[in-house]
Amino acid sequence: MKIENLVREKVIGHIKTGTKSEKGLPKKLPFFNVEEDKATSIDMVNIFKQLYPGEPKVLKIRFTNENPFSFKYKRYLKNKLACIGNGTKAITVGKNEKGYAEQIEVECSEKCEHFLTGKCKLVGSLKFVLEGIEAGRGLENKYYWRCLTI
Repeated sequence: MKIENLVREKVIGHIKTGTKSEKGLPKKLPFFNVEEDKATSIDMVNIFKQLYPGEPKVLKIRFTNENPFSFKYKRYLKNKLACIGNGTKAITVGKNEKGYAEQIEVECSEKCEHFLTGKCKLVGSLKFVLEGIEAGRGLENKYYWRCLTI
């Protein structure tokens, strides 16, 4: 199993319920927020802000399948994903016999030491199509937005 098998989503943007403070700490917002990041291009940020100016509290969305909400266990080290799991199995970085870093499969559960110490968290995401912003002709069921909580 590889990390790519756990993350198969084709996201064109992240819509967040918060932002990061000047110190880099999570900060809740009373509206939806879109900022440039790995999944969200500056073009998508500008299109979102044209469609939803100001501080939007309501979005027009359409779900693309019967199960739009998903959960993953995630642990980060130095702002990089170090482990991702589904509650049964997880992929993390380990060392092989030569001492080189490689992806390894480990058990994933709420009994994991990282989960118990608060380093690993259960993260949910909601995937949907944002009405008015299509990802290309006929691709709206393949590319979607994801709403993340901060």
